[in-house]
Amino acid sequence: MKKILVISVLFLVMGCEKEIPTKDVVTNPNDVYGVMHNEILELYYSKNNMMKSVSVDEKMKIVDEYLIKKGYSFTFSKLVTPNSLYKKTANLLNNYEMGFSDTYDLLETIYTAQEISFNEYSFSKDLLQVMQDNVGNSDKVLYYIRELEQSIVSNKNYSSEEVNKFYLVLSITKHSIEYWKSVEIGANSKGMPWYVKDSVGAMTGMSTGLVGYATLLGGPIGGSLALLGSAALSSMI
Repeated sequence: MKKILVISVLFLVMGCEKEIPTKDVVTNPNDVYGVMHNEILELYYSKNNMMKSVSVDEKMKIVDEYLIKKGYSFTFSKLVTPNSLYKKTANLLNNYEMGFSDTYDLLETIYTAQEISFNEYSFSKDLLQVMQDNVGNSDKVLYYIRELEQSIVSNKNYSSEEVNKFYLVLSITKHSIEYWKSVEIGANSKGMPWYVKDSVGAMTGMSTGLVGYATLLGGPIGGSLALLGSAALSSMI
């Protein structure tokens, strides 16, 4: 009798578990670029330490080396060379002592130059604000990113091109958080976490002069790789 009762209870519990509704999880279709971003940083820091001064052009060569090893037919330096505004942006991002106020100013500059759309500007500012409000609590930032990954695809105000860029920025940001955790390096002297620099590099990489030209040269993949390279350059110290 006891055996029958136990079996009946197990059957009831297992049956109830199957009836619990599950929430559909939207995965980031551009997560591979976040993984690639971290691999570029690993390659860079295997060749350079944080005490050595490295120029933007030298850093671009590291990205080129990585892309060539991956079998791509075009390099990052070829994707960005014609864009003088991005070159200027890259030099600003190369500043070791960059703080949050500097990043807001940089976003304002490229938005005023009509290099990013209003949606891209607003998205970037909101994400930057979340990261600033949660310095020292990257888990909260990751939670916000996952929420965004669930919602941006259904936002009717965003174009498909903007959605693709936003997925790229979010993928690079969350993978960067994991990278800098793994090497146990937190923030620069102005208190800005290094993953924020990666994220801002991805944000500024959305500019039409960079992604637009790269897309013409290498299609959608070219545009994505240009944004990826921009992010990686930002935290190559």
